[in-house]
Amino acid sequence: MDPRKIIIFGGLLLLCAGMIVYVAVAGQNESTALVQPPSGDDLDAVREISEAGLPIERVTIAGKEYRLELAASPTARYKGLSDREEIKVDGGMLFVFPRQQVGVQRFVMRNCLADIDIIYLDPKMRITAMHAMKVEPARRPDEPKTPDARRDRYFARLKKYSSKFPAQYAIELKGGTIEELRKDPDQAKMLRRGQVIELDAQRLVKAAR
Repeated sequence: MDPRKIIIFGGLLLLCAGMIVYVAVAGQNESTALVQPPSGDDLDAVREISEAGLPIERVTIAGKEYRLELAASPTARYKGLSDREEIKVDGGMLFVFPRQQVGVQRFVMRNCLADIDIIYLDPKMRITAMHAMKVEPARRPDEPKTPDARRDRYFARLKKYSSKFPAQYAIELKGGTIEELRKDPDQAKMLRRGQVIELDAQRLVKAAR
């Protein structure tokens, strides 16, 4: 064989071998980067995400920790827990309103398929009201959807659960949770009007829109 061809062929083999090694090492580094836990400032940027695509907030209520989906946008707050057939024992949702929308809130069980407990909190995270909200009959044929909620006959018949006082937060839990917690006298003391449920208020309000 021509010596020049041998040299060229050998060079190609070395080049191919080098590419294989590079790809293998690069792939290994990429995989490691995906599974390696973040450190330092990166920790604040990493958050749990629910199956619905919402961030998870860990909130302690009467001594128990709950993993609440964060509803901080108009769309998320409107949707809420509608169409959910089940709410986990340690699950639920945390609604956060921007400062300009702080006021007496009124929630309804629109398209809700499971009973829900609600706890309203004022801007200082103090309990203003609590309710056990029950599933209501679905929209009937004589209750067509309308663009204006004020003219919606289905919405009009739904029971309104009021915060009674200006509220900036609402916590929704699996139905029956509050009653269960109140069986313990010590936990019952933490579930009274005026009691505080600690939240990362500064960060949450900043995220609300």
